[in-house]
Amino acid sequence: MFKPFIVLCLIFNVVSYAQSNDEMIQIKGQKWGYAVLKEKVSFDKIDLANSQLVINQNNDEVFIKRMDTYGMSFWAMEKVSDVFILKVGQCYQEMFAQKSSLDIDLQHQIINTLYHYAATIPVLSVHHDKISKKTEEALFALEVGNYSVCDVIMIDSKQQTMEVVEHLIHHISDVGLFYVFPEEWGFNNKESTVVKSMQNAIEKGYFQIKDYEDLKEMDDELYQRILVQEYAYWIITTYWNIQEKYGPNEKEWRIRNKKELLEKLPIAYELIETTVNKIMIAPSDDILSSF
Repeated sequence: MFKPFIVLCLIFNVVSYAQSNDEMIQIKGQKWGYAVLKEKVSFDKIDLANSQLVINQNNDEVFIKRMDTYGMSFWAMEKVSDVFILKVGQCYQEMFAQKSSLDIDLQHQIINTLYHYAATIPVLSVHHDKISKKTEEALFALEVGNYSVCDVIMIDSKQQTMEVVEHLIHHISDVGLFYVFPEEWGFNNKESTVVKSMQNAIEKGYFQIKDYEDLKEMDDELYQRILVQEYAYWIITTYWNIQEKYGPNEKEWRIRNKKELLEKLPIAYELIETTVNKIMIAPSDDILSSF
């Protein structure tokens, strides 16, 4: 299956380049689920009055382009077009629309949390299994550095829209929601609302997790984070009613729209209503259909 394969590649990348088991233990000690920093790297606040999207030269040999907006950092390879990077930035900004109907203070808390924990998304110009050793090494440096790297965005013409949306949400849920709503979105808390909701979805057969079993053999905390981030993506985009139009309709997830979500997983529906719905909205069809 596509997504578990990518996840395994990313984790294998860390395991392959780590010099020893002690280094792996050190990484786990610094990051929740091998991805989310446990300590802040900044205490500054984002100036949200400036929403201009700008691509800068990055101090990296592989990810030479960098765009920072609303607390998220995007590191892109040279062959990723500026047009694509800017569209990703617009899609992300639209999720955090500055609308009076939203709780702007709470929204800004999420955005600043992403910034404080250095949420960073690598953007690859090719599929992960086609990258060079040099790119693998650059990814490793990001994955073990002072950054929260939960996944990557790849150029994938078949399902580009949801490739972008999914990995934006992974970082928002793993870092922003995780820290601001720990009782609701704590992926490492078995009593959190999202974990209990996920178990309910698994038991009812709506969320199929068989393809992730190899991760459980590697590390329980890693396994839990990956399952919850995937589940978060599914329930948020289903609530937003964008799965039916843009989604891949995979066997992993059997609920297609907001109405079904309310009927079949009311706990998940209520979780989004009381948290995500206060701070975020679905990106517009204009930007979603542009990928």
